[in-house]
Parts: sequence; C-alpha cells; structure tokens
Amino acid sequence: MSNLTIALDRIMNWLQHNQPNFSASFLPGLTDEQIMQIIEYLPYSLPEEIYELYRWRNGTRQRQEILFYPSMAFLPLEDALVVGKETIDLDERTEYKLRFEGQRLFPFLDNEGDICAVAVNNKKQKASPIISIPSEYNECHKCYNSLTSMMQTIAECYETGAYYLVKEVFVEEDKNKSLQLFHKYNPEILEG
Repeated sequence: MSNLTIALDRIMNWLQHNQPNFSASFLPGLTDEQIMQIIEYLPYSLPEEIYELYRWRNGTRQRQEILFYPSMAFLPLEDALVVGKETIDLDERTEYKLRFEGQRLFPFLDNEGDICAVAVNNKKQKASPIISIPSEYNECHKCYNSLTSMMQTIAECYETGAYYLVKEVFVEEDKNKSLQLFHKYNPEILEG
C-alpha cells in the first residue's frame, strides 16, 4: 500500500470515528477502466496520484456543510472535469487558460470557488505539486509538494489534535500545531 493510500485511510478512520455522516458521503472508488472512460478526451495526462485518489474514493456526495478540514469538497471525477472546464479553461475561444508555471491545472477540491488542483502535462508523472487557485483566479500558488504530502499533513493534523472538534460538530484548527506538521511534510514551502 502506498503512502498516499495509507494517509487517506488514516483520514477516513478519523472521520468514521468523529464525523460518521460525512465519512458515509464518500463515493466508492473507480476502476482504472472507469477513470479512463471519464477522462478519455483530456488533452493531457493526470499524475498517478490522482488515479490513486479516485481509485480510493470518487469524491463525496456532500457539497454543503462540509465537516472536513480544510473545508474543501472532494469532487467526483465527473464534477472535477466540469469545474476545470468552467473555471480553469473558462472559454476555449479565448487564450485565457489558468496555468501554474506554464502547466495546465486539473482541479479535484473545491470550496465555493477556491480550488486545489494538480499541475498536468503531456508526460506521465507520479506526482505533481498541489496548486491553490483563489476564487478571484489570480496568483495561483503551490500549497503542498504533492497529493501524498497534503494527505499526510491532514492525517497527522487530525491524529495529533491540530484539527479538532468543537461541540462534536465543527472542525477547528490549532494553527501552531498544523504549521509544524505542514513544514514536516512540505519543508521547502515557506508558507503554510
């Protein structure tokens, strides 16, 4: 089992014990054949980590009342394609394409217009940095080294109390603890 899947399972374990309704909203994972059928018309290759993520689970049904921190909705693969078309590619007739360091982006998390995406290109790659795209579509920035480092950070934040429950419903953050864990898994990124 890879470090990514181990981290995802750690997060799911915490959610099942602390947010069972939200953990039940995750959709079953997709097969490689289903993923290939959904993405067959993409003009670029997705990183292997994204395939692994969608084999693990195909997003969540729940778009409102996200009880997961950070409060981002994990998009089903079909929805990720739509979000990418609407927000990143915007209009095929224009030259405006949202990019990071010249690379196209593929979204997989959304929070009311704030998006997390992976950088994609024409070559197969194992991992890609996670790029934060603010709802104003300006100044994208690298927020995690990879999907694996993102999920390892989140998993350890849950397990150590950096992310914690308030009134057994809402998840809050101890910024000092979470920043230390962020730097543990993403040492070359200065901001957290």
